[in-house]
Amino acid sequence: MNVNSGYGELHGYPLGSGLYPVSQFSSRDISRVIELHVDDLVLEDCCALFGGFVLVGDGQPIFVPQCCSTLADISSWESIARSEVFSNYFCLEGHPTPQATSNGESIQICCIDEGEAFFGPAPKGYSLSRSSLAEALTQTHQSLKEFSNKLEGWGSANGYAEVSKILIYDLS
Repeated sequence: MNVNSGYGELHGYPLGSGLYPVSQFSSRDISRVIELHVDDLVLEDCCALFGGFVLVGDGQPIFVPQCCSTLADISSWESIARSEVFSNYFCLEGHPTPQATSNGESIQICCIDEGEAFFGPAPKGYSLSRSSLAEALTQTHQSLKEFSNKLEGWGSANGYAEVSKILIYDLS
C-alpha cells in the first residue's frame, strides 16, 4: 500500500509485509480501504476487513496472519485463551490454518500444513503462556476499539450505523 494507491504513508509490520497496524490508518485511508473492500457489493453483505493480527512475543512476530484472514480472527484468538485442555484449529477464515494445543496453562501454536506453506517471518511452532496471550489480546482489543471509533466516524459521515460490527466484529 502506498501513496500512489490512494493511501497515506503506511509502514508494514513485520517490515516488508503487506500488513499494516490499524493505528496508522487515517480517515482518508479508512475510506480507501472500505471502498476497495466493498467494491460493488452492499456493505451489509460484506465480511470483516481482510488482514488479521500479528502476534508478537519478545519483540518478534510469532504468528503472522495468512491468506484470507480477517479482523474477525480476534474471536479465534479469544477462543484459544481459555483455561482448559484442548487441541483445535483456529483463524479458520484464513488458510493455511494454524493449530493450537493447550494444557490449561500454556498454549502451543503449530504452523505446519502439509498441503500449503505458511508465509511470514514467524516460527513454525512456539509456546506461550495463557497470561501472555491474554495480555496481547488486551492490547489488540484496545487497538481495535480505537480503529472501531474511526470506522464509526466514517459510518456516521456516510449513513452507516455500527459499521464496525460488519467490518471487524461486535466488540461489545
